[in-house]
Amino acid sequence: MRTSTYQQSKHLETSEVYPATARCPVCLAEDSRKPVFLVQDSPAIRLLQCPKCRVASADQMPLPAVLDAYYTSYWPDETDKLTFRSGDYLASRIVKYVSIDRDRDPIRILDFGGGEGTLARLIAQGLMRARTADFEIDVVDWGATDQQVGDHIRIRGHSTLETAKGPNDLVIASAVLEHVPDANAVMRTLFSLVGPGGYFYARTPYVLPLTRLHRNLDFTYPGHVHDMGSAFWNRITETFGLRAQVVHSGPSPVETLLTKHPTRTIMAWTLKFPALIEGWLLPTSRKDRFWNLVGGWEIVLRFAD
Repeated sequence: MRTSTYQQSKHLETSEVYPATARCPVCLAEDSRKPVFLVQDSPAIRLLQCPKCRVASADQMPLPAVLDAYYTSYWPDETDKLTFRSGDYLASRIVKYVSIDRDRDPIRILDFGGGEGTLARLIAQGLMRARTADFEIDVVDWGATDQQVGDHIRIRGHSTLETAKGPNDLVIASAVLEHVPDANAVMRTLFSLVGPGGYFYARTPYVLPLTRLHRNLDFTYPGHVHDMGSAFWNRITETFGLRAQVVHSGPSPVETLLTKHPTRTIMAWTLKFPALIEGWLLPTSRKDRFWNLVGGWEIVLRFAD
């Protein structure tokens, strides 16, 4: 299973960006945001951190045409369009936190930015090990297509989120929200598509703390326009007024394999390990973490019945 995990930044010109609004693009708060990282010079593009929701977002957003061109060559040929070393591992990790009512049939999954639906399909197959059920999967991504996988899994492709329907038993946003300039509208739509008792899973980069160690860190702009970490995700229910509880909130798993990227993998495990220990020791109600040199964060929410 081949994947493409890492992309490089692209320097944008003034004609390729537009100024973001004064409001936070994620929570829409109008509080003054302070600059915390210089993404590029000439023109200067900075990350501004919101004091309310704690997200850091670019103050200059790429134009839609620029993003279209950027993503046209985002995936090399012959990949399964996953940003993770093993789709099976990530799927089993998500299945561990999801307990769907046995009476639900079909089980509905929405995979936003899901490529060809590989992750959602693997999750469905993992859930079928507990019981046989029919699965209806909506995949929202450029080039997503309709598929029938075996007798029990039907995948419908959508080019935009507007045509996806709910309610869903599971909504997935894995390594995608950091790419969306208008994150508030997209996130509100995703949350609205989670059904009663349903789950929401997200995985995002969290590299801002690492810039204290390496000021020349590649933020991978314009692909990434937001940095969403522990302080942001641990406040998500309050920020969006969700009737949901946090099932899991912690460092995202290491994306690379030791056999293929030994140095990067060892460094990632070394940095994430203190955060894992902290997560085991501290109460889940704690919003702020002491150790944030983790590179990424993931969260699982369960919505009220």
